[in-house]
Amino acid sequence: MRIERVEVRQLALPMSQGFETSFGRTTVKEFLLVAVSADGLTGYGECVADPHPYYLPETNGTVQHVLRDFLIPQVLSADLADPRGVAALLSPVRGHEMAKAALEMAVWDLEARRQDVPLHALLGGRPGRIAAGVSIGLQASPEALADVVAREAAAGYQRIKIKIKPGHDRALVEAVRRRFPELPLMVDANNAYTLADAPLFAALDTIGTANKQGEYYLPDLVAIYRKQKRAVATWTVERADEIRGINSRTELAEVSTMVRQQKNEELMPRA
Repeated sequence: MRIERVEVRQLALPMSQGFETSFGRTTVKEFLLVAVSADGLTGYGECVADPHPYYLPETNGTVQHVLRDFLIPQVLSADLADPRGVAALLSPVRGHEMAKAALEMAVWDLEARRQDVPLHALLGGRPGRIAAGVSIGLQASPEALADVVAREAAAGYQRIKIKIKPGHDRALVEAVRRRFPELPLMVDANNAYTLADAPLFAALDTIGTANKQGEYYLPDLVAIYRKQKRAVATWTVERADEIRGINSRTELAEVSTMVRQQKNEELMPRA
């Protein structure tokens, strides 16, 4: 197979729904599509780089540069006996794995078309069904997130990944777990946490859930921190009921009554 032509197209697709992570909100998917042609056929490879370098070092701009000036010249007019030979042709260039992958995938797709076989067969795979999953971005509230999960689960997705970030994590996971206790769930922070958060996660790993609700309790976390001789800040509240836990409908009703009473006490002097 002799590669005759390589095209790189930059595409921008409006998203039906915005996707928010710890890096920000995305409403348009911008990506590069590599097309490799030979023998009257064309194979395609999509590059997974982003327009920015906040998640990974490669960007659409760096990929275009490396493809045009270094990688594509290596494969143009090359006589390939097998798509596996592409990796060797690109090996003089260090790094830039996304750029290399987009070009190599296009060559594999081209070879599958030349042989008129599915790409999975060319790669030695087998047909079959898999449990598809979906990634869900940050939502306006934990309840809104749970509603989106419900919609995606109803659509047939059997695995769910939700985005989190510092300050927007535990409540989101708890909201999903309350409504879907058995649904396979992953959380992804996109590198938003640092080593400073390591003690928190290490402590959470040691907390047991041997209680009626099967929950984690923050007092346990405080005790673990004190045993580790870590600093624990404290605050004094005027009303102890303001920080009480709610684990039943009865306790919820009691707290509702307390809040109404506090509001009355606040408003009555101004009546």
